[in-house]
Amino acid sequence: MDAPSAARALAAALRRMPALRVLQVPGAAELLRMLSAGELFRAFAAAAPHVRRLDLPHCNLDAAALLAAAIASWPLEELDLSYSDLSAAAAPALAGLSRHARLRKFDLKRCHLLSTAGFKALVEAVWPAL
Repeated sequence: MDAPSAARALAAALRRMPALRVLQVPGAAELLRMLSAGELFRAFAAAAPHVRRLDLPHCNLDAAALLAAAIASWPLEELDLSYSDLSAAAAPALAGLSRHARLRKFDLKRCHLLSTAGFKALVEAVWPAL
């Protein structure tokens, strides 16, 4: 299945689940091999605007994927990126997640996290609901 077909299939499946509030995709590496992070997060946001919690543990999202999550238009309240290797380059994108004004839980436990500068970017961002 090519990437556009996979994105359409995912979006169609999510549209058939209007009561879905929690989306758990542990180890989404396979999805990310088929879709770009931008395609994946656009599909999630467009087809499942009612999802309030997104769990992506063990996904090792890169800076581009995190930036796509940051600019996606959905009312996320909880985001789990635990057990991931996050590069220092991901710091600005992680801080960009602060634009989700309803985000009240942000799980980064057991992540191989950022440089000192990256950590500083995270803690200096304004997180309205945290």
